[in-house]
Amino acid sequence: MHYLLPLQPQLLREGDRGGAIAHLQAALKEICYYSHEITGEFDRHTVRAVRTLQCRYGLEMNGQFNLETWYALTFWVKEDTRTCDSFKDPEHGFFDLEFAGSSLLQTI
Repeated sequence: MHYLLPLQPQLLREGDRGGAIAHLQAALKEICYYSHEITGEFDRHTVRAVRTLQCRYGLEMNGQFNLETWYALTFWVKEDTRTCDSFKDPEHGFFDLEFAGSSLLQTI
C-alpha cells in the first residue's frame, strides 16, 4: 500500500467528512474497492466500498469503518495475494459487491 500515513483506528460512518475520509477513500481505491473521486465525504460510494471490504473478510456489513474494518484493511489486505484484476467486474472495471455475489462469499 502506498498511501502516506497509516489509517488510525476510529469510527467513521456515512455523513462524516474530512481528511480521515479522504485517506480511507484513497486506501480503498488503491486496493480496487473504491472507484470514485476522492472527496473526503463518507457518501454512498464509500459505504458501498467499506461494505464490500467487510463482505470480503467476513465482517458485519454495516458500512461503517470501525475497529474490525480498520484491522482488515491494515493487516489482512496486506496478506491477500490477489491483484486488482482478479476483482474486476468486466463491465465496470472495479470490484463490485453485486458482481461478486455468492462467488465472493464462497472464498471467505
